Amino acid sequence: NINTWISGTNAICPIFNTPGTYTITLKAGGNSCSFDQITKTICVEAPLVPNFTLAESSGCSPQTITATNTTVETNSCSPPTYVWSTTFVPSSCGTAIASIPNQTSANASFNFTEPGTYSIKLTVTNSCTPSQSVIKTFTVKQPPKVTIAPIVPLCQTGVSTVINPTATIVNCGTQTPLTYEWSFPSGTPATATTANPGPISYTSSGIFSYSLKVTNECGTTTVNSSVTIKPTPIVDDITSQQKCKGQQSDAILFSGGLAGTVYSWTNNNTAIGLLAAGTGNINPFTLTNTGTTVLTATITVTPSLNGCSGPAKTFTITVNPEAIVNTVSNSMLC
Repeated sequence: NINTWISGTNAICPIFNTPGTYTITLKAGGNSCSFDQITKTICVEAPLVPNFTLAESSGCSPQTITATNTTVETNSCSPPTYVWSTTFVPSSCGTAIASIPNQTSANASFNFTEPGTYSIKLTVTNSCTPSQSVIKTFTVKQPPKVTIAPIVPLCQTGVSTVINPTATIVNCGTQTPLTYEWSFPSGTPATATTANPGPISYTSSGIFSYSLKVTNECGTTTVNSSVTIKPTPIVDDITSQQKCKGQQSDAILFSGGLAGTVYSWTNNNTAIGLLAAGTGNINPFTLTNTGTTVLTATITVTPSLNGCSGPAKTFTITVNPEAIVNTVSNSMLC
């Protein structure tokens, strides 16, 4: 009965505390013969609570990751918008990378190649402000980084030559302890399973290759290196000489079996007519002795080859003085 209506207001301000779809009806009447109404709907939604799942929280490079959106959209008035963004912090041997483009699909897929920690952020927007976000992290690892310290060329020493190889190892994963596998063909010992293999000996000269394998949960890194052991030269025995003053010495030819060996010699007695030092063979020279006693010179010869010196050997050159006879007195006898 329109005549019994009490006039309402031209504007109302209802408060909706529960999400849902509501209808609002406005009725208008001028008299019992004039009546009309209009109905409109309003959708009320709550701020969304974003959420997503990752199959794993870490993996080895390269790693493809699918982020599955689990945001509950019940009572949403319209499909929300999604923005996936990613930030990167180097770790596990990783370095800086270019920025990763955002994704706007309901679910997201990523291909992470550089080791480090990736923060995956999902931002959800509907009619409510501000937008809501959630962040989860994923760690990418890789096999260890391994560097073998170079060993400078060595000279062969005695019966065996010893090296002490070392390596710098960075574990780019989380597995501990790492596993090690050293290989030393021709060396003793031939293998080792510790980070520091200890002394390795070789009984001959040459170029010797060796390797190291280091393994973590992401795989094995193999590095190779080599060491050069140079042969130690020798000098063959030299025959000593004994001559008289004024005679020529015998030619002294040095040998040792290794081509290119340099023979350096020293002389402790230059009074015999030989220089105090020299290199290479000693050609014949005139022997001297200005005194009346026997002179003996000791010559020491040291072989060297490619920076390696061998054991020295000695020989002597003896120079007898000139023979003289004392004055003899005449004799007269009966």
